[in-house]
Amino acid sequence: MMEAPHQEKPDFDWYRFFTKLMWFLLLVASPFLLLHAVLVKLGALPALLAVAGMIYLLRFITPTSLLSLLHLHAVLSPFRRQEREMVPVRYFRVRDDDEIEWMVRVKGDFRLGNISTDDLVSLRGRWRGGTLFVIRGYNHRTRSRIGIQNSYSWIGFVVTVTVILALVCFFWEPSRALMHKMQELGGRP
Repeated sequence: MMEAPHQEKPDFDWYRFFTKLMWFLLLVASPFLLLHAVLVKLGALPALLAVAGMIYLLRFITPTSLLSLLHLHAVLSPFRRQEREMVPVRYFRVRDDDEIEWMVRVKGDFRLGNISTDDLVSLRGRWRGGTLFVIRGYNHRTRSRIGIQNSYSWIGFVVTVTVILALVCFFWEPSRALMHKMQELGGRP
């Protein structure tokens, strides 16, 4: 037996959360790393000129550019609850060979196959509270695999980690000195 689908919020995406957190921290820390790199590589005079140039450029910040900075913060903030589109959730009652009914939950759109009434299916997933949360399956009647739409936010996470590792390699000396200073301030040996 198949019930009509209803809409729910998508599951919490840890990859998206950590990607946004890393980009937010990168944008916050990068001016300090850049200033430290200029100090270490070029000395105090170019750093003072850079700070004077930044102060001069701050005069030209308009309310419009401040609003765009606030929007950038809102987009990259990992702690902001995002209003995302809803995903369909379907509940099925599936009978096994012994005519025992089991509750099955499918959250998300089908990317492969489908399930209909009187289909003979094999399903895989996780059990929670007597309900099978389907991840994938096979429809024996139509000879098709059943797959649920996956999130590909892990790709953004991998790209973010790669960018951060490249930046750390490029700015190894300033970031090492900054970490050393942070450990001194924290009181650790």
